[in-house]
Amino acid sequence: MPPNMQFEDFDREVAAFQSRLRDLRAARRVTAEGDDENEALFLELETAAEELRVAHEELWVSDAEQADQAATEDQDRYVLRAAFRDLPLPVMLLYRDGRIRRVNQRCLNLLELSADYLSGRPLPALVELPQRSALRSQIAAVTRRRGTRTVTLTFVVRGRVRSVRALLGALHVPNDPKPVIAAVLIPTDDALADDPAGPSGEDAAAVLARTTAGLPALVRRLDLVTSVAQLLTSSHGDPDAAIARALGGLLCVEFADWIIVDLMRADGLVRAAVCGPEGATDREVLAAIQEAEPYEAALPAVVAQEGQSQLLIHLDDYSVLGEDRDGVPLAGRMRARSLLCLPIGGEAVLGTITAARTAGSSYFALADLAALEDVGGLLGGALRAERRFVRQHRSHLTLRDLLIPTSVTLEQLDVAWLYRPATSEEDPGSVVFDLYPSNSGGNILLAETATAGGHAATELVTLRQSARTLGLAQADPVGLLEDVTARLSALGGLRTPVLTSAAHVSSTATGAAVRLVSAGHHLSLHRRLDGRVQAVDGGGRALEGGAEAVLHFRDLDLVPGEALVMFTTSLYDVRARTGDTFGRSGALAQAVARAGSGSAQSIVDQIGAALATFDIDDGLPLDVLALCLRVPRDG
Repeated sequence: MPPNMQFEDFDREVAAFQSRLRDLRAARRVTAEGDDENEALFLELETAAEELRVAHEELWVSDAEQADQAATEDQDRYVLRAAFRDLPLPVMLLYRDGRIRRVNQRCLNLLELSADYLSGRPLPALVELPQRSALRSQIAAVTRRRGTRTVTLTFVVRGRVRSVRALLGALHVPNDPKPVIAAVLIPTDDALADDPAGPSGEDAAAVLARTTAGLPALVRRLDLVTSVAQLLTSSHGDPDAAIARALGGLLCVEFADWIIVDLMRADGLVRAAVCGPEGATDREVLAAIQEAEPYEAALPAVVAQEGQSQLLIHLDDYSVLGEDRDGVPLAGRMRARSLLCLPIGGEAVLGTITAARTAGSSYFALADLAALEDVGGLLGGALRAERRFVRQHRSHLTLRDLLIPTSVTLEQLDVAWLYRPATSEEDPGSVVFDLYPSNSGGNILLAETATAGGHAATELVTLRQSARTLGLAQADPVGLLEDVTARLSALGGLRTPVLTSAAHVSSTATGAAVRLVSAGHHLSLHRRLDGRVQAVDGGGRALEGGAEAVLHFRDLDLVPGEALVMFTTSLYDVRARTGDTFGRSGALAQAVARAGSGSAQSIVDQIGAALATFDIDDGLPLDVLALCLRVPRDG
């Protein structure tokens, strides 16, 4: 029979051949022609036809037997598959290299994984890292037909630990020279208990337990976030590294066994804090982690670059945190078995937080990742606020340096001043003064605003620069302030009222002549040669907007040994707890008087000492300044 011919076709061909042979025999009898040779041919053909008929019947019988045998084998296969699927023990079949070939339903229930996920996956990849090499050796031993083997395995199932005893043995399949490895998993806990009856068979307690299963994790998350928020609130003003260390200590107590915080700098990640257990060995590991370079650790570097969190529930690569000086993986020295790493600060990554748990703790889960991401967001906000504060503070210090000169001198005059910044120091200074020589002596400028802040400080600097520029050609302080007002009006005017005093000092044969001009300032103090302290009235109106300057001036002569003390209204108005002010109580004038005929420095020192002992309520709200000009005695 040709190889491509079906059995039914062959049956039809045999029947047609026998029919043609009968027709030929009948035709020969009718013609009665032929010879012995033709008769012999007919005999051979009839013999062949009979053999074909017998073979055809045998084929029919054989095909029916084979069909019955195949049906029986198929039925056996169905039975074996059903038996394997419904075995009361978890069983999986492995290839020689340890990859999973088949798993039964009880095994799927035990591992809480799907058959598609397990198929083709190496069994050693599903167990804890320290057990993998031993499992591979046991599989290899069974493959070499060394009987059965028993090994203890620990699976990680949805963040939970599942311990089993695995019995390994070889199955020899007919027509397959390579044996199949059968692994029977015998749980050491209650995971093999009968399956629950399902939702319809649950009682009220079971339903309640199932529906509230996530509440403990949610409560822990809220507690952690609250603790971190309180910590970061109390850490305002601390450097980044101090905040990172405080946070690491808190997370080590409430969240993980190891915490590593790396912060982003201009040249990349910098290790800011490492916290871990307190043992002597652990301290050595902690020192090794602190010495390691963060950019050499694959996990923090990738997280910082991509800005995406990484959850390694079951750690299978100890190299993810880099190595120590001896080339030993740090994760191995930490005995880490579960890792979390996430970026700090969202889109603009400010660093990374890496958390590790060891064998004594549970595995990380998605709930832990969500909680730590909340912490990372809070830390990012705190770091941004702290860095803004630092930048503002530096700009404030820069403005303050522009407002208050570091040293000034005037020929033939003894000059000293006292400056105290506001207690808060959150805003730049509200006081500016300048003292510089002119073509006929020296010019003095003292100005202040009633509020502090960057805008007020900028206007004070502008006022000072204008006064210094115009004062080079204008010696009269009255004309100087009028020119300054006109110039600032042309630029849009001052939006903040500025209390201003200006003075021009020139040498005379008997001492010094002072023209004192005020725009809103009301007092100065004149310490006379006989020790009396007299008030020098001021007046005028504060410089503001584009309005014309309203000024008050007073001429004053100082003889050798006498001094003039100019001060800010903020110093005069410093308030004590009793309600008295530093000026109205007489404390300021008394301090000047106590200095006697001393130098300008001794006078401001006395003012500073009196201010320090004044019972101030809630500190200094604004910057204060006192400037002393004294004509020295001859010799």
